Amino acid sequence: MEALYNSQLKPYGDIFLKKYIKDYNSLSKNELYLIAARNSIGAAVKRNSTYCKNITKESKNRIRTQWQEFLFEYLDEINNDNNFTSWKSVLSKFKKSMNDSFDNNLWFDEFRISHSQKSLSVFKKYDVCIKLHFNEEFISSPMCPIDRIVFKKSRFPFPIPSWGKMNNMEEYETATNIISQKLSVDIKDLWKWELINF
Repeated sequence: MEALYNSQLKPYGDIFLKKYIKDYNSLSKNELYLIAARNSIGAAVKRNSTYCKNITKESKNRIRTQWQEFLFEYLDEINNDNNFTSWKSVLSKFKKSMNDSFDNNLWFDEFRISHSQKSLSVFKKYDVCIKLHFNEEFISSPMCPIDRIVFKKSRFPFPIPSWGKMNNMEEYETATNIISQKLSVDIKDLWKWELINF
């Protein structure tokens, strides 16, 4: 697995950081990663039912704290083995880890593939952008975030699936393959297409 550095991608990385992290230029790398983890969770829960009704603030904070810890853990795992097969395995493991810990506090008692793929792929995007910002080498992402905007941009055929309801690896893999085909972009390069176009 080869570490990369591509100076042509740095402007796109800085545009992304500037959009989502205020004063990113004045923050340390650790500070950027902590904000990135919180933002990645926020991206996964936006328009995607996550918590059970009447959940307490304390329980929600406990879920988010553990979720953030898992993001760092699984990011390290992906950076050590970033092929798509390993990525799918990590997403399934991520889903199981969260459900084993918090199923009673989650919407319909379930943390879905939609939560794991969106939060981890966004966090991996931050990882690439932060390393570009500091002129460091990075490991490419196995997959871009899959959501409504990516479906729309790729001219995904109707009926367009609800990314938030995505909950098994078969439908996730089918969606990624169709996106790759519609864009004429290899699966392993979708992360780069998404970084440049969003």
